[in-house]
Amino acid sequence: MVDSDGTKQQGWRDITVTLQSDHLTRLAQRASPVQAVIELIWNSLDADADRVRVSLREGLIGALEAVEVSDNGTGMAFRQALEYFGRLGGSWKRPGRTTPNNNRPLHGKLGRGRFRAFGAGQVVEWASRYRQRDGSISQFTILAELDKLGRFGFQIRPR
Repeated sequence: MVDSDGTKQQGWRDITVTLQSDHLTRLAQRASPVQAVIELIWNSLDADADRVRVSLREGLIGALEAVEVSDNGTGMAFRQALEYFGRLGGSWKRPGRTTPNNNRPLHGKLGRGRFRAFGAGQVVEWASRYRQRDGSISQFTILAELDKLGRFGFQIRPR
C-alpha cells in the first residue's frame, strides 16, 4: 500500500509476477493445426505480403511432416524480433495500427500468436529477410520447440 505522498506504508512488500510454463503450454495447445496455419498467414498479411504460399510436405509413410508458410512481406528486423519474441502481451499490433506500406488494419494484437504456431507441430521455425536502413538485405532464423516453450533460438544467417 502506498500513502498519498508516494511512500510505502510499513509492512507492505511488492512482488513481481512470473510466467510459468503451464501458461505457455495452454496458449500453444489452444490452436488446432488449421488455426496455427491461419495465424501464420495473418502474420504474413500483417507484414504487408500480397502473396502467401502454404506448402504441405509429406514424410516417407505419407503422413504430414511439415507445413511451410512463405510470403513476400517486409519481414521483421532482427532487433524487433528479439524484442517481440522476448515478451508476452503488449503487442506492437495494438488496435488501430495499420501495416506500414499498404495501410491495412493489423490482425494480431495480443502478442501470443507465435505460441499458436505450435498447433501445427512440435518444432516451429521462422525465417525473416528484411531490408536494412542502408538498403542491404539481412536474414535470420528463429527456432522454437514445444517442449522448451518460452525459449527462442536466434541465428543470423549470412547474406
